[in-house]
Amino acid sequence: MITVLVASVGHVYGFAEEGGDVLNQAMEVAMFTVPGVLIGGQIGPSVQARVDPDKMKVLVSWIFMAVGAFMLSTLLG
Repeated sequence: MITVLVASVGHVYGFAEEGGDVLNQAMEVAMFTVPGVLIGGQIGPSVQARVDPDKMKVLVSWIFMAVGAFMLSTLLG
């Protein structure tokens, strides 16, 4: 946790020093990322408690494959 905190503060400091479009873009990303992390942190344990671990492994594998395919399609196309 301490490592993540120090890294985050360092990045925020770097973005603030850069200013302008870089700072604006970083704040726009954070505006959507922070609520997503907070909501996911609340929903995730509830889902994990209700879903069979073997089914969860298969589901997560499919999600990773779909994300990978999407990233490849945007890179190549």
